[in-house]
Amino acid sequence: CIRDRFKPSHSHFIFTAPIDPKVILLMGAMKNYLMSAGIALLVLFAELYIFRIGFFKACFLSIVCFLLETILEGSLILFLYANEKLTPKMTTILCRGIYVFLLGIVAVVVFYFQKYGFTLDSVYRFIDYPVIQMLPIVGWNIALYRFVLLGPTTLNTICSLLYLFSVAGMFLAAKKMKCTGEYYEDAAKFADDYAEFHKRSKNGEMVFVMGKKKQFKKAKAIQY
Repeated sequence: CIRDRFKPSHSHFIFTAPIDPKVILLMGAMKNYLMSAGIALLVLFAELYIFRIGFFKACFLSIVCFLLETILEGSLILFLYANEKLTPKMTTILCRGIYVFLLGIVAVVVFYFQKYGFTLDSVYRFIDYPVIQMLPIVGWNIALYRFVLLGPTTLNTICSLLYLFSVAGMFLAAKKMKCTGEYYEDAAKFADDYAEFHKRSKNGEMVFVMGKKKQFKKAKAIQY
């Protein structure tokens, strides 16, 4: 949960500062963006020196696609956690739906490579399946890569356009969405709970978090 990345100091200094609540929420996801940027650089290196892809194509895939993915992720974060029209129950349902969707894709990928083995040929055949490119967001992103690397086809052109429209749509929705900082209270509670969890863990206590309730057990050292 993105709210877990806030600390108690945020509720005293950052939440009270004259900063747009949307900017504060995106700041909480900064570690994700830095990790994605590192992966994009590694992919760029592999494209240039291992796969020998042209410089402009490699830059497009690693930089432009990274920017599109970052914009989409940030917009989705704002839509889910800063959207004051969504009830907590609706937000939970949407988040779980996304997790189930992603887990389903992972399960299909694992099953496929267990059956056909993990080779360059099996990877190529996997991303070459039309049904993969038609998967919302994830498959459309793959279609964009295929559009750049292999040239346009009817399928990857349509799916690439769907991906671009999805990014633009989510960005506009997040930008125009009203956000007055109602999530501050929830984020501050998560931050306090995490601080308590960390403090008790350092003191040698075993902390189990179960839903909204926490169980604390004291660890004792037994000498023989």
